[in-house]
Amino acid sequence: MDNHKSNVSLDAKDRRINIITLPSHTSNHTQLLDRTVFGTMKSYINSTADSWTIANPGKTVSIYNIVELTGKTWIKVVTPENILSGF
Repeated sequence: MDNHKSNVSLDAKDRRINIITLPSHTSNHTQLLDRTVFGTMKSYINSTADSWTIANPGKTVSIYNIVELTGKTWIKVVTPENILSGF
């Protein structure tokens, strides 16, 4: 967990729970799917949305379009190979 004060509970000590916190700006090293899957997904969605915008001049991406764009991206990004590459 991060070091934000809202996440720290004194009740945890009473229950003998050890809380381990992460130093600031280090979660990219411990949350591997953020780099290998979700970061790649964000790049692909941006690229796909840009292509959609060029193909549909004057229109904006709506919540209805984003489902289609995300679906196309999901198939490309969420593969066993990509997931395993983070580990």
